[in-house]
Amino acid sequence: VYLAAYARDVAALIEGLRDSGYGGKILTTHAFASPTILEEVGAKAHGVLLTGPYFDIDSEEEPVASFVDAYEAKYDQRPDVWAAHGYDAMMVLVEAIPDPFRTASDFRSGMRAIEDYPGAAGVVRFDEKGDVGKFPRVYQVTAEGLRDYETDIAKQREELMKKLRELREQRRRALLQQDQN
Repeated sequence: VYLAAYARDVAALIEGLRDSGYGGKILTTHAFASPTILEEVGAKAHGVLLTGPYFDIDSEEEPVASFVDAYEAKYDQRPDVWAAHGYDAMMVLVEAIPDPFRTASDFRSGMRAIEDYPGAAGVVRFDEKGDVGKFPRVYQVTAEGLRDYETDIAKQREELMKKLRELREQRRRALLQQDQN
């Protein structure tokens, strides 16, 4: 089931689906990713998939680490993805202001001159129309919060492949043992 609505409406729909016994996949938008909403819905939200912009708050690479440190120092809390995107938007605007600034046309030219801006939420790229090219990720709601779905799937795949190799090795040893008997 795909749900597209405001966060509180999505929350009510998810609760209704779970209360009626629906155990299938639920997909929604990043609007549902509000920590308050996730906490209110609780375990009924576990397994819900949603798309959202990428922001690796734990990255030690620049400019992410400096942004996170400065944000925490100023606001006494960790930034969310929207803070990182807001910061990037402002920094791109600052970068686009030409020196000397005379007209709006100068500003537009400055924006068009930006190719890849290394932001806190990843590289900001503009396409030929001037639109930002960013690709969302898929996240899954878990008891620990939002988890990158692709990362979790890759780990599960790796664990399954390891188990498969172990089973093949056990089978090989069993066949050797059988041949020796």
